[in-house]
Amino acid sequence: MDLKHYYKTTPPRCLAGFRPVAVRPRKADAAWRLRCTCGSEEGAILGHPLGALKPGFEESELMVSPFFFRCAGCERVTSVIDTAEHGEGSEFARLEGRGDGCAAYRGEGEPEPAVCPNCGAARAAAVVRLTYHDDRIADFEADPSVPLADYFDWFRLSCECSVCGREWEVSVIDTKP
Repeated sequence: MDLKHYYKTTPPRCLAGFRPVAVRPRKADAAWRLRCTCGSEEGAILGHPLGALKPGFEESELMVSPFFFRCAGCERVTSVIDTAEHGEGSEFARLEGRGDGCAAYRGEGEPEPAVCPNCGAARAAAVVRLTYHDDRIADFEADPSVPLADYFDWFRLSCECSVCGREWEVSVIDTKP
């Protein structure tokens, strides 16, 4: 199987609530621009500030999962990713009947909007970038029924501000167990 074709045509299960658009990966194996089922690609990313969870990171602009997208077109709120359910660690935990998936920090409670560090706006277009471990790729090549798209070991979320055009990284998560 052609991996480049697979990455362009097979979004992970966590993006099932979207009509994602494959984009050029840039430092990743696969990349998807979020598009709501209504067709809008603009909205607010909702997540949890890392600084509220990890001492020493109070000034960090990074956020942690679970992430949601509130569409600017129809106001629908759609889950983007929850590291308790998505990514390599969580996929293995599910297969093995364990409840512990990804070891990444995870927020609880009401999520907050990610805001542009340049102008403070919360309206943006978002791109999810995913990378896959060589062992998972080998598993998939040996057995194409393995859902490789769901076994990403790195998750990156970036936004492009709809007001000023600045692009910024909202999150970088190692999803391994």
